[in-house]
Amino acid sequence: MPKSDTLSHTIDAAQVTPLYHQVRLVLRESIINGAYIAGELLPTEDELCRQFGVSTTTIKSALKELVKDGMVSRQQGRGTFVTDQVVQSRSWSKVIRLIEQVTAIGEATGIGERDSVVIEPDKNMRQIFGLSAEGRLWRDRHIRLLAGKPLGRITALVPADIAENFVSVGAEDQPVLLKIEGAGVEVAKADQSVGATIADPVLAHQLKIEPGAAIVRLHRRVMDVSGRVVEDLTALYRADYYEYRTELWRYSGDEDSSAPNPWAFP
Repeated sequence: MPKSDTLSHTIDAAQVTPLYHQVRLVLRESIINGAYIAGELLPTEDELCRQFGVSTTTIKSALKELVKDGMVSRQQGRGTFVTDQVVQSRSWSKVIRLIEQVTAIGEATGIGERDSVVIEPDKNMRQIFGLSAEGRLWRDRHIRLLAGKPLGRITALVPADIAENFVSVGAEDQPVLLKIEGAGVEVAKADQSVGATIADPVLAHQLKIEPGAAIVRLHRRVMDVSGRVVEDLTALYRADYYEYRTELWRYSGDEDSSAPNPWAFP
């Protein structure tokens, strides 16, 4: 979730869920998704009150819960800092496997609510994509359906000059990565991670689950042969509908010898 001057749209006073808990969920997701990194200072209580449009009491309660979660630490006279709670492990695979997986997902699922628009990137995304001051991003956000039921919310960012070459006829349900390849971009590398988070009220409404329900978070950043980032994707899947399964092989030859560990995805 990107940092924003206003986050009032992410909470709903009409919800049964208390406001402080909704604020906690939004801030927790922001930390897990990397909008705030380990060691970074969160906005002041007054600033959070302004962003969320809630009282100081609500913000204090939300931050207290985040301390209990181990997500932040409060230092008197200094503020609230993000703690380092994420454990990471890495594996290596071939891009062809990623293309096959994305193709299979596209064939097995459909598209629900969708919003595609060209946006002006923030400073962080401009740096990640290597965009000039005039550069723009195409953002596609949609709900993936499985047997007509919401499976997850997918948000993909692509340089606008690449998205201009997408072929839309007959490809409405096609995953964005396949659209990128169809536009003539040769994908060479992808960095993908799978983690966990919980649903904020907006996501919960879209996926028809309860706020605070478990969510599988998949993040993927794709590069072309020149090293240019051509896609940054975040997928938030219902945990009760999603399973991530991998078969591992130990290669005896030189194949995938560049990987620093002996295990690789087939």
